[in-house]
Amino acid sequence: MKVGDIVVWPLQTSWAGVGLVIEVGVYAGRKDTKVLWGNGKTMTHASAHLKIVNLEEEIDTMALSLAEV
Repeated sequence: MKVGDIVVWPLQTSWAGVGLVIEVGVYAGRKDTKVLWGNGKTMTHASAHLKIVNLEEEIDTMALSLAEV
């Protein structure tokens, strides 16, 4: 995971959403990634709990769905 990656928190929580990795390092509680979330909050997380969003794949999937219509 690197700075600039777009990530999602795959677990169901009230604040789950899309975020942007803004810093990678070593943080308390075995966390290694700082994320700016869509709701404006900045939180640290273990990168193992985050999923990187592949925008190219998402766009291709949407294009195929539209082509079928």
